[in-house]
Amino acid sequence: MQDRDLIFTTLRELINSAGEQYRGEGTIPLIALYSVVGDCLSPALDIVDRRGVSRLRERGSDEERRFGDVYLVEGSKGTKYCVKKYAHHCSCPAFQFQVVTGKFLTCKHLLALAISDSCGVTKLLKISRTELKSYLKL
Repeated sequence: MQDRDLIFTTLRELINSAGEQYRGEGTIPLIALYSVVGDCLSPALDIVDRRGVSRLRERGSDEERRFGDVYLVEGSKGTKYCVKKYAHHCSCPAFQFQVVTGKFLTCKHLLALAISDSCGVTKLLKISRTELKSYLKL
């Protein structure tokens, strides 16, 4: 378990560093990220390029409240997945069959969320509580 924690810590540091470099120079150090996440990187970057990551907020109140760490990430075929950032959870099949079983560290949707947030390109999506409930069922 310590090895897995070290890998996640390293990955977080790499993504934070990539975000700082992106905001400063407009580039991301891809080799370092690829060495940790492998082939998951390319589809995750595609999602980020398409601005497919949205943070959910409740609309209709004076003080718009966040729904915690809930995000909506649009996959490569347009399917939307509910992603919980700090719980390290995604509603996609790859997460359930590959990440949970330990075959992979993360899915492309969680990786896209981390990169998007770090680079400051995550969109804000204002939705109702009813819409949130439908997304959480994904």
